[in-house]
Amino acid sequence: AGTPSSWSDTSIVVAVPAGATTGDVVVIVNGKSSNGVSFTVPPGILNNPSFELGTSVPVSFTGTWSGGASAATGWYVWNNNAGTTMTELCRAASCPSGEIPPAPVDGTHTLHVTATGAWSGIYQVFPATTLASAGLWLDVISGTVVVELLGPGGPIVGFTSSSGVLSLPAVGVFNEIVIYSLGGAADFYVDAAVLH
Repeated sequence: AGTPSSWSDTSIVVAVPAGATTGDVVVIVNGKSSNGVSFTVPPGILNNPSFELGTSVPVSFTGTWSGGASAATGWYVWNNNAGTTMTELCRAASCPSGEIPPAPVDGTHTLHVTATGAWSGIYQVFPATTLASAGLWLDVISGTVVVELLGPGGPIVGFTSSSGVLSLPAVGVFNEIVIYSLGGAADFYVDAAVLH
């Protein structure tokens, strides 16, 4: 069951509760039930895809080598050289630099990644999942950014030096996503990774 965050004559807005499964949504008012409306819960592959703040996640932090500080629940800093990756969590609609992804999701957070060395960024490991596509919002300020899916079906690699949605034809089984700088320093914002 969920509690509405807003209600009008034409819509009801309710956050999907943790553990929800695909099925009919029924509205109950004063003990009376509405007809059910079919609702599909998409697969939860990534942990915290929009980088919401966790209770123990600092606003900014620095990673060292492979692994390192947590960027937001489930995400970690990736450095496989001596370059430093500084990440900064900020509201999607008001990052300190004024830069935002092309279509930030209101109420979520954006991750600002500053990689001073090559091959540095963030990553997440998730349960092995069969995917048909992958995409995420990137706002590239400088450098070139790589998105790499790893697993039995990959690697599948995409890279960009411009802002917008980076989409990958990720057909296969994957269990890791890495977002990092290519060949040198990079400064970019990332928000709302979507894997299908």
